[in-house]
Amino acid sequence: MFPGGVVQMGSGASRLERDLGSKWPEDKLWLVSQDLRTGKRVVIGKDPIPEMSLHRAVRASAAIPGIYPPVKCGDMSLVDGGAGSTTHMDLAIQNGIKRIIVIAPMAYDPANPPAGPNKVLRNWPMKMLMKELTLAKKAGIETHLFLPSAKMARIQGINLMRADVMIPMAEAAYQEATKYLATVDLGSMPAA
Repeated sequence: MFPGGVVQMGSGASRLERDLGSKWPEDKLWLVSQDLRTGKRVVIGKDPIPEMSLHRAVRASAAIPGIYPPVKCGDMSLVDGGAGSTTHMDLAIQNGIKRIIVIAPMAYDPANPPAGPNKVLRNWPMKMLMKELTLAKKAGIETHLFLPSAKMARIQGINLMRADVMIPMAEAAYQEATKYLATVDLGSMPAA
């Protein structure tokens, strides 16, 4: 009954195949998706699933339900993991990560929230983020959040797929991230 997808990835799929290839990197990489059939989260690269090329795994983790068609893998129909959570911080918590850096473009900065429909659109991702942030804090995990300000949410608007705002969004994100990074000490970060 669920719409498989109204837009084909077209050249995007072939570009992923060309740019990423099939081989997985040697370093650990987990891509989160969700099986439409069971509703369960599938962590490609961690969960035991049939062999899947890197470019197909990226497609599966980016297949926005109802927009892009699911990626078939065995008896699974995989879509974007954002259907269950936009951050999946719980994976880091469960796996003993000491520091989590979260980039949550669908949430908002609670100190500088957007107004009207833009805030309404972001309420569910924000609620999920706060729940996961509470779990991280209880576990004593250092967290750093990169969240859109009201200005960034205004630039992006309520259509989160708008291509015409990519450059202004990137510029605003760069400015705000640079300002935030000047206020914190992230210490030495691993290369990977």
